[in-house]
Amino acid sequence: MCGLFAGLRHGLMVLATFFMAAQSFAQAPPVVVPAEAPAEPEVKMTDVATIEQLVGKDFAKAAEIVRDVWDFEIVRKPPVTVGTLAGGIVLLCLSYLASSMVSRWVAR
Repeated sequence: MCGLFAGLRHGLMVLATFFMAAQSFAQAPPVVVPAEAPAEPEVKMTDVATIEQLVGKDFAKAAEIVRDVWDFEIVRKPPVTVGTLAGGIVLLCLSYLASSMVSRWVAR
């Protein structure tokens, strides 16, 4: 029970520190940085011919195959692609890691 209160006290101290830091940053005058025009890219990666020209035909063919597999529809209604499924798996893994970190922090 004492560990729970210590964890809550630590969490409240961290939260109070964030609020104080946010207030001090909010009162600081804004910094104006002159915006420069972004440099134009030398090569636009839009088509297979450009990729072939840069890295060779073998890599361009491999990139085309990967793009076709990434956009392959597994389910038509609603459209679910391999990329959607891969993104979901990555988010699932990240949320699992985050939840394990939070549970370890709360257990202390």
